[in-house]
Amino acid sequence: PFDMTPELDGIRTAYNETVEDIAKDNGATYFDVACLLADPSDASKTVYGQHPNDEGGTVIADALVKLIQE
Repeated sequence: PFDMTPELDGIRTAYNETVEDIAKDNGATYFDVACLLADPSDASKTVYGQHPNDEGGTVIADALVKLIQE
């Protein structure tokens, strides 16, 4: 999430969906960082800043470790 206008967020969302589809088509795991950093009430807004702060970095790292362990 980048605190974008609705129009630009639509482009970002479409791009992320395309990347996820490409990963699936190629047997790769898609690690969705945006969903970890987005405001649960508005996916276009950030919780941890435009570039994730330390707390956001920890959220990403913890989720990645969990994914790898699975």
